[in-house]
Amino acid sequence: MNIKLIRAFIASPSDLEEERLAARKAAEEVNRSVARPLNARLELIGWEEFLSGAGRPQSQINVEMQTCDLFVGAIWTSWGSRPSTDGPYTSGFEEEFELSRARLTSTGSPKMAMYFKEVPPAKLHNPDAELSNVLGFQERLREEKAFLYGTFTDAADFASQVRQFLCVHVIRILTAADGNAEDRPAHSRPESTITQPAEETEDSRENVADAASEDAQFVERISQVLRTTEGASEVEVARLRLIAAVSGHSTNDRVTLGVHDANLLYNHRAQFTLSDAERRGLASAGVANLVNENVPLWSWFGEMDRRRSDLLFIYTVLGDDSERAGAITALRLLGRPLSALKKLNPALLVSSWFDESRGSPVKIAALRYLKVLGNVAQLAAVKDEVARADKDTVGIALETAISILLRDSKAEAARFVLLSSFETLPSDILKNVFPYFAELGSEELAAGLDHRAPDVRARTVELLAERGVISTDTIRRAQDDNAAVVRAAAVEALDRMAKPLSLDEAHSVITRSQSRGLGLQLIIPPDPAGRVPFERYQAARIASMSTEELKGLLSTDRHRDAAYRALARRKEGLFATALRTHLADGFKDYFDQHWPNGITNPPTNGLLAFALGNIDPAEAKRRDLSEAALDVVADQRDVTDLPIVRFALDNLGISPRPKVIAFLRSLGDAQDVERLSRTPQYYWSPDVPGDIGGIFREAIAALRHLSGASLSSLLKRDLPETVRTQLIQQASWEDIADLSDAEIVSILLTENDGLRRMTARKVSASLPRRRVAKVLAAYKADERGIYYLVIHWLDLGLGFPQHVARTVINNGNYAESTFD
Repeated sequence: MNIKLIRAFIASPSDLEEERLAARKAAEEVNRSVARPLNARLELIGWEEFLSGAGRPQSQINVEMQTCDLFVGAIWTSWGSRPSTDGPYTSGFEEEFELSRARLTSTGSPKMAMYFKEVPPAKLHNPDAELSNVLGFQERLREEKAFLYGTFTDAADFASQVRQFLCVHVIRILTAADGNAEDRPAHSRPESTITQPAEETEDSRENVADAASEDAQFVERISQVLRTTEGASEVEVARLRLIAAVSGHSTNDRVTLGVHDANLLYNHRAQFTLSDAERRGLASAGVANLVNENVPLWSWFGEMDRRRSDLLFIYTVLGDDSERAGAITALRLLGRPLSALKKLNPALLVSSWFDESRGSPVKIAALRYLKVLGNVAQLAAVKDEVARADKDTVGIALETAISILLRDSKAEAARFVLLSSFETLPSDILKNVFPYFAELGSEELAAGLDHRAPDVRARTVELLAERGVISTDTIRRAQDDNAAVVRAAAVEALDRMAKPLSLDEAHSVITRSQSRGLGLQLIIPPDPAGRVPFERYQAARIASMSTEELKGLLSTDRHRDAAYRALARRKEGLFATALRTHLADGFKDYFDQHWPNGITNPPTNGLLAFALGNIDPAEAKRRDLSEAALDVVADQRDVTDLPIVRFALDNLGISPRPKVIAFLRSLGDAQDVERLSRTPQYYWSPDVPGDIGGIFREAIAALRHLSGASLSSLLKRDLPETVRTQLIQQASWEDIADLSDAEIVSILLTENDGLRRMTARKVSASLPRRRVAKVLAAYKADERGIYYLVIHWLDLGLGFPQHVARTVINNGNYAESTFD
């Protein structure tokens, strides 16, 4: 094997001796952890190597610099001395920098980075001649923006930045040297490689040579075609673009392969013997377009992955931000942890993902990866991203830090939430952390009283009240909080202290419009409604009341409806019968009796429709009453109620909700399939916060249960496309495999993107590779076939074994949530 030598030159005046020593240690770390495992050696050289009795022989330094692949410059307050009396340069540092920059312009090498040590403010007020030269030089580079430019505070900070620069470019150089000309090591001297016993087989060398020869023959053949009137075909043009993309040097404008060309080459790949460089080019196009799901990726990576399992990790530090982000996302979907790395250093890899030069897409992809696959070793990098408070990344960075901590220490996760500044986080994240607040001491927990997030403040009030250590003053402050959920927690705290408010007083506190700027956190925007928190509190209070107390509430406008339903739930007297009678007429008589003059304010569940102008307040109120009554009936699970439940769903404009779905699943039959299919795909409910698709999933599971039919039979029914999509998502691998190829292709040809996408995903993980290939061929043969979504996912079934494809599907989609 050939050991590749990568040379880096460090240039700086003599006042940065400590930093130069730190940089050499950093270079040795990169050499040990990155270069050596990849069969290379990194060598950092500087003017120290050429010291002699005659001083610094600048001419010898300049000769050695011509063989360097990387240049690291560092400067502080000293500009340095002239290298000669008659030359154009005012210092040796300037000569080293300008010669390297001229070579970069003409050859694309060395890759350069320039770092400036922060100057004490006192020196900036009256800079001497040397510092003036430094400041002028710094300003010029800042304006040019030609290459990496940064500042550092001390030797440790400098070493960290140099380590990252060297790591990224060593990986780029070594992967480029395998077949891509970009970032190829600049030197070609015989001594720059150390020959070792070869690992390659004769066949592998012949295959590479054959592919390269085929490339050359192809270009030569096209050159002949272009001399005729026939011209090149679109596939040939696409391959020319691919060859240009993988053959360009860093001094050329970057050529990227477009979506159409990538799909053309995939479709006609049997016509060519592609070189490894071309396969990498097609893989780059795949990861760059991963989020769009419109370019094949998995076959290209599947082939290369079998030979080099670290390759996808390497792609996370190559190319533009879209390629890096796509590669990190693919790693997450494949479930590849950093512990799977065989040659690369995980810490340096993660560091490159969060480099300041990286855009938000890379950092977001990295955070989503670490949220699922990270551990405490990466926690510092995630916390640093939280501290940056970037609006694009801070939310997912918080989620990731909490997720990592939950896997390591539940109590530490709770502490982190208490001490982090945020206003909102996904409810499932907080739901997972809140139980562990109980592991914290009361004094430590009290920090949550002033947290920006209302849910955290509410949970803190709740726990302190449970422990009996909450003060009257704290409860009073919570009652004045801007968030209704906190005010509700304060009211419940009074209940625990045996100082309950009346229901009317509780209503006044919880639903009060709070705009006075009071409360535990002054910057939280006001919540003028608080209806849902009050209704939850009201339901809990009423459930604990005696029958006589409930009957006493029937004379009150505010609590009558809830008391009436509670009495019907207990089947007291004629209340249960009356409730069903009112449900049968959509609560028209009940409404006319209690609101003879109508109402102006919409009920809780009618707020959105009312705001959109789709429904009047009276109709919204009647429907709200009907939905609540139907929940009471369904909750009692009496088979004799099946007709009234069906009537309400068919005639009152009510959609199935959790209790109704459970009722039908338990007592319904096949005729309820159509009723369940009317469940909205997204339905907000206070019972399932943060999971607006959960009710829909429950309904489709019940629908499948009641139908008693095969998936094939169900898909032939006249059902909404959203229902068909969910049926396929919930289907087992065996269910999908039982569909015929013709049925699968028919579904793939639908115009609904969600249905096509879900079907292609499940097919890739359900069918053996041979069948996936047959389905793909049949789909492509139909002129109605669309590459978007379908080809990308069917390619997964061709590129990786079935168990890997299932891992990808089970790990969700390219965004954060699972498919709905």
